[in-house]
Amino acid sequence: MQEFICSISLVAKIDEVFKCFCNMPILFALNPQWEVRSLEKIDNIRCGINFSLKIRYDRTNEDNEFKVSIEDFNEPNHISINLASDKPRRITFNLSQEGDRTTIQFIESRQYDFSNEEKRELIYWLKSIGNYHLICKSKTPWGRVWRWFIDRFWLKMSPAGRRFVFLVVVFEIVTVLLLVVFIIFKMFF
Repeated sequence: MQEFICSISLVAKIDEVFKCFCNMPILFALNPQWEVRSLEKIDNIRCGINFSLKIRYDRTNEDNEFKVSIEDFNEPNHISINLASDKPRRITFNLSQEGDRTTIQFIESRQYDFSNEEKRELIYWLKSIGNYHLICKSKTPWGRVWRWFIDRFWLKMSPAGRRFVFLVVVFEIVTVLLLVVFIIFKMFF
């Protein structure tokens, strides 16, 4: 059994952070390894619940269907998710609080090795969950607009689509900066 472990720390209350793990559509959509094709509606997350998750892997464009089961659920400290398919995975999130910080530990167990790229994607998934929580926690108008954009558009895109949009935005920012430099150069020289 191969195992990969990583963790992050957030300035947040453990109860607030745990709510992100109870929202399965958001949790799975934040994973950069795949695009969620369909997910059965889940009303109440609890131990023993089963549902189906259909995904398309980003790198291979391979479709897969997981029979998902919540194997262990101890709010607000622990959730363990079993993803049964031809390549089964077991994902565990352990949360602990020390002072005003919550540490999220991610553990994935499976039968086959993790590539370096998969490890980077899993770390990115954990960071995305943390960032999403910070956006949800924001009470500013800008934070609410940003969350609406993420929920409405960003999470519905494939990971390749997200990378493409990100590159377009970066190139547009560079273009505006070059235009500003050009205008300043023309004004003073």
